[in-house]
Amino acid sequence: MKATVSIGGVIHPSLQRTLSRVHKSVGSLVSKYKALGAITLTGAVAGVAALGAVTAKSVGQAIELQKEMSNVATLLDGDVHKRVGELQKDVLDLSDTTSVFTSDLTNGLYETISAFGDNEETIKRVGIAAKAAKAGNATTIESIRLLSAVTKGYGDTSAAAMEKAADMSFQIVKLGQTTFPDLAASMGRVVPMAAAMHIKLEELSGAYATLTGVTGGAAEVSTQLRAVIQGFVKPSKEMAAAIKQSGYKSGQAMLQTLGLHKSLLLLKKGCRGNALALTSLFGSVESGTAILA
Repeated sequence: MKATVSIGGVIHPSLQRTLSRVHKSVGSLVSKYKALGAITLTGAVAGVAALGAVTAKSVGQAIELQKEMSNVATLLDGDVHKRVGELQKDVLDLSDTTSVFTSDLTNGLYETISAFGDNEETIKRVGIAAKAAKAGNATTIESIRLLSAVTKGYGDTSAAAMEKAADMSFQIVKLGQTTFPDLAASMGRVVPMAAAMHIKLEELSGAYATLTGVTGGAAEVSTQLRAVIQGFVKPSKEMAAAIKQSGYKSGQAMLQTLGLHKSLLLLKKGCRGNALALTSLFGSVESGTAILA
């Protein structure tokens, strides 16, 4: 096996861990069967054969890891060889601690560097995304796409912001009726506008958790919420008058002070509690559907 996987007579670092484990396991297995006596020789042979099959699979995975890390290398600058070695070790360690396959993690690593560049928080970001993916029944790459859309939209791409986005996303999936992949494909259309209008991530997440499965899937809810926010961004004559009557100069000032939910409640109060009159201020079917829900 060493002859097969060695490169230039030196065992490649990515396989060293596998080989060390195999050596330890085989030694332990042989000692065990020696202690039990010759009568268990058939069992020993069968055990070693089974271990060999597992080992062959492990070696295959290690070789595949090399191919995947080669893809990651295309995104790196500087001392690429050194950085690839560091990232590869980090991926193996992360795989051990999260029980996520290295192939899933390297795909996530590629997407992370593509989205944020490579820096000291790269592996931390991948770890956050991998854990969120397990909780959200998704792949790491799907998790990264969702979290990058949220954090970029809100202008904070730090690992701490990413962890917060992961927590919020999991709550949407838990309390609403959607998935990480569906959110990743649609939430990015709303986040930039929500952030610009000072709607906090917690409230936006609450809206998704409330509406998904009630007024439609994540894509439909995104369209509806975008229409609601647009009503504050470019208000109709009636809407502008209602906002001023509520004591605010603009829709943005209203949202910044009260948030989305309380703004809608105050506008509804101005309509004497008539929900249908409230929806008419926004002037679209999509916004009306979300507001009534």
